[in-house]
Amino acid sequence: MSEELKPCPFCGGSEILRDGVSGWPLEDLPECWVICETCGVSTNVFQSSKMAEAAWNLRTPIEE
Repeated sequence: MSEELKPCPFCGGSEILRDGVSGWPLEDLPECWVICETCGVSTNVFQSSKMAEAAWNLRTPIEE
């Protein structure tokens, strides 16, 4: 089951896509990432969607 994705940390957009392709040149290594359709910001490329989702949802608390 996929993790619920938080809104974009930069623009606040909620049109968030999970994406991925088979790795090249090694077809057995997937490439997965998460991207905001509104502003285009994305995670790095990971070997699993779970890792990409966790990276997207990682937030550093704002100190006041």
